[in-house]
Order: sequence, then structure tokens, then C-alpha cells
Amino acid sequence: MEAHARGGVVSKGGDGGASPNSGGVAGTCVRVRVLYAGRGGYHSEIVSVPDKGLNDHERLIDFIREDPAVARECYIDAARLCSAQIVADEEEP
Repeated sequence: MEAHARGGVVSKGGDGGASPNSGGVAGTCVRVRVLYAGRGGYHSEIVSVPDKGLNDHERLIDFIREDPAVARECYIDAARLCSAQIVADEEEP
């Protein structure tokens, strides 16, 4: 839980899902870079979240903060979350 302690993301992981961080949820996942502010600086993490429900939200950051499927996949520190952007598959962290 070290990432959680510093305001990062903790993936619950799983087996048999669509991606290494999918928590066993079948379907398509999207990689998202989340940016946190805290302790006088910024910290970013890349998480994989299910894309189901993504179109139900006007903004990506609202999807990350509010969608129950995202909450099942990883911990998001909503108070420190500054931005979120979709990451291309070939893009490195």
C-alpha cells in the first residue's frame, strides 16, 4: 500500500481479465494517466480501467472519480487528483 500512502494508485489486480490490472473484469480496458498534486509537487500513475461507462460521463476525470467500475479496479485519491488523460497503447509511462 505504499502508493496509496503517497497519494498514488493501488491496483487491486486480478487474474483472467482483459489486462494485468483488470481485476478479473471481462471486457475492454483503457489506460489512463492520472496526475496528483501533493507535498509541493506532482505524481503521475498509469492505470487500466474498464471502458464500459466511459461515454456516460461528460469528462474523463468525472469518469475516473465517479464510476463504480473504476473504484473496483483501483484506489483514486479524488481530493488530490488534478487531471486524467487516455494513454495510447504504445506510449511508455
